[in-house]
Amino acid sequence: MSTHLLHVVWAIGAFMAFGTTAVSVIVRTDPARHRDLWARTLSWFPVCIFLIGTLFLGRALFTVGFVWVSAHALFELFRASPRPFSRRVTATSYALIGLSAALLFAEQWLAAMLVLPIASLTLLPLCLVWSEGVGEFGARFRRLLLWVMLGAWSLFALPTLAWLPIDVGAHGWQGLVLFLVVTTQISDLMQYVVGKIAGRRPLAPRISPGKTWEGAIGGSVIAGALGTLLGAHITPFGATPGFALAIAFCVLGVLGDLAVSGIKRSLGIKDLGALLPGFGGLLDRVDSLVFAAPLFLFFVLATRLMPGA
Repeated sequence: MSTHLLHVVWAIGAFMAFGTTAVSVIVRTDPARHRDLWARTLSWFPVCIFLIGTLFLGRALFTVGFVWVSAHALFELFRASPRPFSRRVTATSYALIGLSAALLFAEQWLAAMLVLPIASLTLLPLCLVWSEGVGEFGARFRRLLLWVMLGAWSLFALPTLAWLPIDVGAHGWQGLVLFLVVTTQISDLMQYVVGKIAGRRPLAPRISPGKTWEGAIGGSVIAGALGTLLGAHITPFGATPGFALAIAFCVLGVLGDLAVSGIKRSLGIKDLGALLPGFGGLLDRVDSLVFAAPLFLFFVLATRLMPGA
């Protein structure tokens, strides 16, 4: 990791410390109204530390870390299913994540990204029929396909960024991942904080009653400013594309949150797990990445593979 990138990480840490102090002051002014704001704000820290900290470990350990994230997110979805899938189906799903990781280590990034989509339409349906027969196959297959693609494949776009055999600027894959993670997570955090403090108009009351238009707008403003700065300093794209990407991440983060919230509501549960105090499971915390990460991967490929990019 370059010295410049280290300085950016320290600046992000200072921003988070300042923001946490501000939230602490707000909570003290009205503890009854903001009783869960402090706990939920603190729940962002272990995730951000993990996401950013793995950048220092090199792409091999970074990949291992996100293989675990993908597998654990899928595990949370499997565990939440009212009718559990067979061990044959779940074991095959986890094995496919491992195969995708092995292909990355073999520097076959395209094959790694195609394994789960192709297997989800071929191998996993066969495992499902073999294990459970054809009864309710349609509904079970749709749920399995959604689980694998949303819980595992979407998050696998992050380690794939580390293995692209293309020029991605002076700060390499670490700059790209840092840009994606920081803009999405800070946007997500600020949407929650602004929504709790000033939120009045629900964004999607049937799916996620706590999400507000004020929070979404506040998160977009912060994300846009952050994307402009980071885009100019740690990515090869520049300030204006950085701003546009950050706004897109904010919108996709909201959609990812609503998608996961819709799944939980359909299952009749509040959280997908209890890994993080005050915020539920791991996928509850990284749901803002499930659409943003694949989009960013495709954007990087489209812009850096074009002649003259």
